[in-house]
Amino acid sequence: MASQATSSSTRLADGIAGLVAGSAGVLMGHPIDTVRVRVIVGGKSPLEAASWALRTQGLKGFYRGVIPPLVTNGIVGTTVFSALEAGKRFLRPHVEAGALDERAALAMAGAFAGAVVSLVSTPPQVLKVRMQTHALSAAAAGAEAAPRPRGGELRATGAALGELLRRRGPLGLYTAYRAQLLCESVGRMTYYLTYETAKGALMRLRTGSEPLRARPLDPVAGVSLPERMLAGACAGCVGWTVTFPFDVARNRLVSQGDALPPRYRGVLHCLLTSVREEGPRVLFRGLGVTLLRAGPVAMTVLPTFDLVREFLAAHLEQP
Repeated sequence: MASQATSSSTRLADGIAGLVAGSAGVLMGHPIDTVRVRVIVGGKSPLEAASWALRTQGLKGFYRGVIPPLVTNGIVGTTVFSALEAGKRFLRPHVEAGALDERAALAMAGAFAGAVVSLVSTPPQVLKVRMQTHALSAAAAGAEAAPRPRGGELRATGAALGELLRRRGPLGLYTAYRAQLLCESVGRMTYYLTYETAKGALMRLRTGSEPLRARPLDPVAGVSLPERMLAGACAGCVGWTVTFPFDVARNRLVSQGDALPPRYRGVLHCLLTSVREEGPRVLFRGLGVTLLRAGPVAMTVLPTFDLVREFLAAHLEQP
């Protein structure tokens, strides 16, 4: 009974810490994310995209589309971190038995968490990108963007969701799902593996000895907050660099509109067409502004999850 209670409290700590970390990451990174998406879709420089948003929409333009990820990223955070920890618990006996390398197990747990969370993260991602690029698409077509409903961001989100469902039905919420699955699984695998590796390396640099873990796949003990933040920034930058071409495809597939036949038929077709028309550099256009967002967001999300989880686990497990 005691072990069941401990297991339940651990899962609860995972979920709550993921909720807090996911929400914090959205508030930190959304303005830069808006610029990033407009760079990818519109072909503008980061400065041009930022000045265009400020000139045409004001400061609120940087938070266009924030409601979908803010409402859902808590759920996304809960889902992904809970899945990550569940994957680690499943694989830990295999690592302890020497049948699986610890880093390989962590990579597998990260990829599993990404695959699970893609089912939850795709709808808000689709809605966010459509809202972020709506005015840009209208400007490119020489048309006026539809006026935003009165009542602010929440009503605008409801209107965008209603339009998407009318045009594409419920499956429209999973536009570009394969690209999202690649972004999440490959990205999370790289993200968490880099974070834990960087924490261990920073500990070795500071102490001159191997970092200690209570069990295989447990977090490194004794890591300071600055070390966690630096490791998080490294993880965010490495993860986004690895997955950026998939992100380009995802944003272009979502933002191409509802015209038939579609310009891009899938992830590979989108990547090949983009490279043929715009050159290989298109696969990393907007990476600079993405890394400006990735570092601060990851150095917020990952240490927040660690610290909140450690606090809750210690208090929830008290008799």
